[in-house]
Formats: sequence, structure tokens, C-alpha cells
Amino acid sequence: MPKYKVNVFYVISLICTLILIVYTWFIFLPQFEGTLEYQAVRTLILFIILLLLISAGIQLFLLRPKPRKFDEE
Repeated sequence: MPKYKVNVFYVISLICTLILIVYTWFIFLPQFEGTLEYQAVRTLILFIILLLLISAGIQLFLLRPKPRKFDEE
């Protein structure tokens, strides 16, 4: 029996969140480079990435194992 249980759904969610952050910064944002809307889109993308990083932090917190009681095996 494994001593450390990980919820697979949290791991998948964390990976998808990190992929979304990389996609928005390296693929979506450069499409607007050289246009008048670039600064507005960049500001919006930075705000979205900030929210996604907060979400990833919460997901990492949820991945931590719950403390076990002493009388549980």
C-alpha cells in the first residue's frame, strides 16, 4: 500500500493550468506584437496569468497530504 496518495485530478488540473500559462505567454501574446492593441492585450494577459498562478498555488496546496491522526493506520 502506498504511503503517499495523490489525487490524480489535481495533478491533471495543475498540468493543464501550467500549459495554459505557457500558451498564453508564448503563443497567444506574440500574435499581437506590432499592433496598437499590444499593450492592452499584454496587460490583460498578465492579469490572467496572475490569476492562473494563484490557481496553480491553490492546486499545489490541495496536493499536500492531509495530516493523519495517530490512531489511524
